[in-house]
Amino acid sequence: MKKRKVMIDCDTGIDDAVALVFACGLREKFDILGVTTVAGNVALTDTTRNTLNVLDLIGAGDIPVAKGADKPMVRDGMKASGVHGVTGLRGYEFTENSTAALADLPAWDFIYEKVSASEEKVTLMALGPVTNIALMLKKYPDVKDKLDQIVFMGTSYHDGNPTSIATFNVLVDPEAFRFLLHSGIDVYACPLETTRTAYVTMGETEEIGAFGNRAGELVSRIIDSYGVHHIEDGEVIQEAGEEEITEARIARSLADQTRTLHDAAVVAYVAFPELFTVQKYYCDVECRGELTTGFTLIDKRDYYGKSMMERNLFLIESVNREGFVKELFAAIKNCK
Repeated sequence: MKKRKVMIDCDTGIDDAVALVFACGLREKFDILGVTTVAGNVALTDTTRNTLNVLDLIGAGDIPVAKGADKPMVRDGMKASGVHGVTGLRGYEFTENSTAALADLPAWDFIYEKVSASEEKVTLMALGPVTNIALMLKKYPDVKDKLDQIVFMGTSYHDGNPTSIATFNVLVDPEAFRFLLHSGIDVYACPLETTRTAYVTMGETEEIGAFGNRAGELVSRIIDSYGVHHIEDGEVIQEAGEEEITEARIARSLADQTRTLHDAAVVAYVAFPELFTVQKYYCDVECRGELTTGFTLIDKRDYYGKSMMERNLFLIESVNREGFVKELFAAIKNCK
């Protein structure tokens, strides 16, 4: 079977790490040309360190990694340390930091170089704010013809996280996502309504921890510490630039007996599209709202009467959870 050429752009916190393990366990399906990092869940230094360490731990340390943007294109950054821990991977400590696979080029140049050199079109999996990808497209608009699609974890139709209306990856850099939507490239999105059904139970998390490999131990331990209700005593969360954590949000997190693997849904879609349903809509992003910044307006009711050519977002609307978990388990077992 011919492998699909892919690159992964991520802000490695907990669900990004699970997605990286998932993708690397699918080496029979993917030729991973490289991974790039961006500031998001935690600072760029942390997302880059986490990415390099995770790849090395699971036997994928040969995949090159390039460091990208340390802040959004036009605004101050935002972090989610309360969800992921101050390092981004609460619940797991690496014995040493791996740096051998770190590339010299910045992410936008690195993506362009890899995509341009590929004989086949490349799929970009965007697991964090899309700052790197927008900067790459602004600098190298000619690369569009070499991209197959961009599959993004983000957007929502009527709900949000961390706000009541916006998803984190859009909220951090809405200008970058708006640029992608109007770039003319096929953009696919896994919205919250879909990723919230791509979850594992506590029992399934225990199963993963019993696989007997390093990847299973990593995934199990970080999932166990995932969420705002796991903020540890003495854990310092810097208030400046952190998303708001309310008592109501902590209570909801405590009551939830599942763990949503948002970013892993993107990997699953690229590898196993038959597990999902997709519809095409017109979409735009609110960048200046007092209460609604980061809101993705998805015209499901065809209010604007856009033709199929004018519609700019393939919305991944549902997932077969049982199939998702089955393929995730198999991929984790396939890693070291």
